[in-house]
Amino acid sequence: MSISNLIVHKNLKAMKIIVFLGFLTFSSIRMFGINFSNLSVTESLKRAREQNKKVYVFFSSDNCMACTMMKNGVFRDELVSEMVDQNLIAVIVTMEKSIAKEWKSKYYVKSLPTCLILDDDGDEVSRYEGGMGTALFKE
Repeated sequence: MSISNLIVHKNLKAMKIIVFLGFLTFSSIRMFGINFSNLSVTESLKRAREQNKKVYVFFSSDNCMACTMMKNGVFRDELVSEMVDQNLIAVIVTMEKSIAKEWKSKYYVKSLPTCLILDDDGDEVSRYEGGMGTALFKE
């Protein structure tokens, strides 16, 4: 095998690994520990109606330290993710996305993170503003 064939072979192997990892990343909507839906809030409300559940909305930003701490801590907790996945349709509203302005306005989101639980009609049942640890989230 020539050196050029060897280089091409190694590059193809590396490319296959990258494609496989990308497939694993994008084929799964499981983020953190909680199974966050890739649906919009509106679609999540419809699914909640169908499944007789409420909707957990996590308003977040890529630049929010408390949001990142919750994603890397609270949401990875096994009991928290199990509790949320069994009882709620979970969705993240990222403030950098254009649609977020509509939901931010509708639910009067003034600080991040803001966590809402909505009934299947979209009415607010519960609200928590600011970061929280695992113990507080479980309450």
